[in-house]
Amino acid sequence: MIDPNTREALTKAILLECESTAELLQALFEVSKKFSKRTSIGSLAKQAKISSRGLVSDYLSGRRRPAPRYWEPLGQALQLKGLNLEVFLCILKRESTAEDSEREVFTETIKKLRKAIATEFHVLPRRARGAMLFLELFSAFGLFQNRPTREQLRHHFGAQYQLELDMLLHLLINQGVIEQIDDHYIVLKDSFKLVDSEDRYSHIEMLKAAMTDSRNHIDRWFHERDLALFSSGVVSVRRDKYQELISTIRNAVLKAHADIESSDAEMLVRFNIQIYPSPFSPPLS
Repeated sequence: MIDPNTREALTKAILLECESTAELLQALFEVSKKFSKRTSIGSLAKQAKISSRGLVSDYLSGRRRPAPRYWEPLGQALQLKGLNLEVFLCILKRESTAEDSEREVFTETIKKLRKAIATEFHVLPRRARGAMLFLELFSAFGLFQNRPTREQLRHHFGAQYQLELDMLLHLLINQGVIEQIDDHYIVLKDSFKLVDSEDRYSHIEMLKAAMTDSRNHIDRWFHERDLALFSSGVVSVRRDKYQELISTIRNAVLKAHADIESSDAEMLVRFNIQIYPSPFSPPLS
């Protein structure tokens, strides 16, 4: 059985690197063939509802550009969805636009979307179990133009975190997220997302810590409507629509992070979201 994460990794790499429509289509088509023996120019044409296989061949070779009505069907036929599909469509739109100002807008949008899909995954070590400090530390680099010194970080977090900071800085270096040059720590990767070791315990504990922190600070920030948002509710839903919403929100959160994250930051923000079936919901089949 093929690991879908492998296909996802190859797809993301293509979307992060390819700049032209022909290059993008050809590379994604090769990935499709790699993971499905049934993939062919004919099957791609059929799935995208394009009547001519010759037309699809021209698109892949760069002899012709796809008509706008085929953009989304082609992306979907190449198994793209969510943010991956958005990047794909923006690249096609940019290439079809003659106005420099519009191309610049698409280029900036592509840059933000790529930052969102470029999220990398690193295992949360057991010795950092439950440590929100790990994420706080990496995010704090933006307060110092992504090149803080050890003393700046120690001053920012306080002397009581000195040992934890040294350990976590060493961990970030070992994972290739940052490097040390003279007195400064330099960010090598824009973003990453922590996943857990095999039992997922440490990741869950960190999420619990985040919710506890939210509870502890709601009185302080609830009425600061321009700086904080606390909201809760219960909605009756269809399961299929609810699952679509979860996917939409997950993509929207990644985009929001990419849009507002700055290397010239002035503050750090806790970003917590919890959406789950009510305990009074009927049992799921």
